[in-house]
Amino acid sequence: MKWRLCLMTAVLLTALFLCYPAISETRRGKCGPNLNWTLDDAGTLTISGTGNMYNYSISYIGNENFLTTAPWGAAPVHVIIETGLTDIVNYAFYGCTKLTSINIPNSVITIGNQAFFDCTCLTNIILPDSITSIGDSAFGHCTSLTNIVIPDCIASIADCTFYDCSNLSSIILSDSIANIGNEAFYNCTNLTDIIFPDSITSIGESAFENCTSLTCAILPDSIIRVGKSAFDNCSNLNTIILSDSDRYIADWAFHNCLSLTSIIIPYGATDIGLATFYGCNSLTNVILSDGIINIGEWAFANCTDLTSIAIPESVTCIGNYAFYNCTTLTSITILGKDTIINDNALNGTTNTVIYCVADSKAQDYAESNSIPYVLIDPLSATKLILPANLTTIESEAFAGLNVDMIVIPVSVKSIAPDAFNGTNAVLYVAPDSCAETWAREKGLNYRTE
Repeated sequence: MKWRLCLMTAVLLTALFLCYPAISETRRGKCGPNLNWTLDDAGTLTISGTGNMYNYSISYIGNENFLTTAPWGAAPVHVIIETGLTDIVNYAFYGCTKLTSINIPNSVITIGNQAFFDCTCLTNIILPDSITSIGDSAFGHCTSLTNIVIPDCIASIADCTFYDCSNLSSIILSDSIANIGNEAFYNCTNLTDIIFPDSITSIGESAFENCTSLTCAILPDSIIRVGKSAFDNCSNLNTIILSDSDRYIADWAFHNCLSLTSIIIPYGATDIGLATFYGCNSLTNVILSDGIINIGEWAFANCTDLTSIAIPESVTCIGNYAFYNCTTLTSITILGKDTIINDNALNGTTNTVIYCVADSKAQDYAESNSIPYVLIDPLSATKLILPANLTTIESEAFAGLNVDMIVIPVSVKSIAPDAFNGTNAVLYVAPDSCAETWAREKGLNYRTE
């Protein structure tokens, strides 16, 4: 009797299985008051509806594993967001390491903190113009992301937004960007080029630190602050043009920029910070504009290819170890009578000769440290006086000329951009003359007389 009952049960279950389809693997639920989500067995997450998402959070278990309150967890491979969603909240797709693509509709206004952090398979994302805010670390450690275009309505790139996006090679900043946050592009080792729009006023600390493929940084005059270590260890950076509006060249800002060969400190700058150019061992040409007041500690330390430098009269202090271990520095001209040189400023520069004004603090420093020196008259020594009727200075006319001073007459009306390339001479120009305007715009070291 029992075997008959078991047989009938088996037949009934088989009939039910044949009459009804297999149970779907699709998961579904709500992710906002008016939002729904579905996740199919292929890993496609679809979000539909209108309004805001629920808030989500993460918590770590140990050093690496984490739990997320987002209902889809780390499962999505593709994300489809239908028009209507207004914000992608903090941690929404945190740690979705399988995610390869996402479409974001024009209804989205904000992307929250760490929203896509550690989405290591995400290669490309298109941000619609509707977005006005992107949070801290939103795309941090998206190591497969290759390019990004910042929408026009974004005014600020938050801290760590693209931190450690090691394959990011192209970034287009909109003309509305005013600020780039701390570590915004830290360790983007594949980034080769970036154009800074005239709207930018500040670049945060370590913003481009360790961007080892970056070759050029042209900073517009709109920038009034470049943060500490902003371009630290950008080892392929060979061209830097500084903003005339940035008065303080920050600590460690260009530390270990190993390919940098020349730098002009512009007319508007007053201070060179701690270790600003430390370890720039290919740097051969440094032009300090009149107006610099302080040269910080370790500012040019280990610039082992630097052979000569002229310190303008405006400088009041050269910090400790400022030129430490500049082993090929043979000539330093100090035009100021009251320029203070700290005791260890020239440590490791054993072949250096100081050119200085008689009865100056530089002379006292040379004598007390047994450093050879030559007394100069800042108005006559190694001075080239150009003819009083000269009107035009041609291309490379005085390039590489090894003199301390060049007097340009008021009669000069045209000067080629590269007329004085490679010379550290102080240019003496007439007030309000063509030569003064040219020298100021080029960021050259000049005085009026």
